[in-house]
Amino acid sequence: MEAGIGGFKDSTNIIENPLVSVITSISFDHMKTLGNTLEDIAFQKSGIIKPKRPVVVSAGQDKRIYDIIRKTAENNLSEFVIPNVSDIELISSDMENGTVFKYKGMELKMNLLGDHQLENALTALTVIDVLKREIKIPEEAIKAGMESAFINARLEILSRNPLIILDGAHNEAGFHSLTLFIEKYLKGKNVIGILGMCKDKNSISEFSKILPLFSEVIPVEIPRFPRTMPLDKLTNTVRCFHNNVNPIAEPEQAIKYAIQKSNKNTAVLIFGSLYLARRIIRNPNIINILHKDI
Repeated sequence: MEAGIGGFKDSTNIIENPLVSVITSISFDHMKTLGNTLEDIAFQKSGIIKPKRPVVVSAGQDKRIYDIIRKTAENNLSEFVIPNVSDIELISSDMENGTVFKYKGMELKMNLLGDHQLENALTALTVIDVLKREIKIPEEAIKAGMESAFINARLEILSRNPLIILDGAHNEAGFHSLTLFIEKYLKGKNVIGILGMCKDKNSISEFSKILPLFSEVIPVEIPRFPRTMPLDKLTNTVRCFHNNVNPIAEPEQAIKYAIQKSNKNTAVLIFGSLYLARRIIRNPNIINILHKDI
C-alpha cells in the first residue's frame, strides 16, 4: 500500500503491523501539508514506521533525511536499512531493450528507463531481501516481477513512430531525473516538449536546466481541471528560459502539431503533471492519433 501524502497523517496508517515499511527518495513536494524543509518532510514520511518492524530507506539521500528517519526508527525499536549501492551493477540501458543489471550477482531486466529507476530497483530488491526472512520468494519470481514492472506516465513510450514519451515529472526531483534522461537517451535528437502544470507547483528552479534541452516548448493547459496553470502564465514563465515557445491550449492539438513537425530524428516529450498525463491516457482522440500510421 502506498501512502498518498506523507506518513503520520496518511490513511495507510490503519495498517498496524506491516512486514516492512519503505521510504523512497524524498524531495520538495506537497509543502503545504508536509512542511517547507527536507527535515519536516522526512519527519512526516517517517510516520509510516511501525514498532519493531523494519524500515528500508532509499540510498543516496541527504544526511539530514537519514538522521530524522533513523531517530523515528530508534524510537519505534525498528531496524533501519539503507540499500548498499555496491550490490547493484548496470550492464546496459537503451530505449529498445530496457535496462539490464545485476543485483548481488543475479542478472535482471526491467523495461523501465532512467537512472532513477535503477535506484528504485535497488530499493525494491533490498525490501525483498528483508521480506525473505519471513516469506519464501524464488529467484524466478523476482526476475519475472522486475521484467513485468510497468508504471503509467513514467517515461512511458506512447508511440515509436514518431517517438512520443509521456512522463509525470512535476516537482524538482522529477524534473532533475527527466533532465538526466534527455541527456542520456535522447542525445542528438530534436526534442519537442509539451508542458502542462498545476498552478500550485513551484518547480521552476529546474527550468533553467531542462528547458534548454528542447528545440521547441509547447505550453498547454490541463483540460477540465481547475488547478491547471493558466496558459498565459505558463507561457511567460517558459519564455524566461527558452526562445522558441509556441503555446497551444489543448493537449490534443499540441500533439497533432508536434507530430506534423516530427521526423526520424524527433522525440516528443509530454511532461509537467500527472493530471495532464491522465487526461492524455484517457483521451480516445489522442489514442487514435497515436495508433495511426504516421
